[in-house]
Amino acid sequence: MTEGVHANFGKDYVELFFKNGARLTVVGALDSDRGIRTHATLIDEARDQDGDAIAEIILPQMNVSRRMENGLVNPYEKINT
Repeated sequence: MTEGVHANFGKDYVELFFKNGARLTVVGALDSDRGIRTHATLIDEARDQDGDAIAEIILPQMNVSRRMENGLVNPYEKINT
């Protein structure tokens, strides 16, 4: 790993902590992930994914607006609802 980066690895997640305070967490679409909040998602090979799992687990996680470097929400970016 790069100097200043700390990482946690689990069976179904990866979490990277950067020296600037940023954090990147990657999780699977599991029932145990219901209720977490996130800023973005990446769905690999979407056509092969379970549509119910995406609708019921992944999309509800996406209710946190991304913040700019100064900590404010960008007023020109679509707001997650």
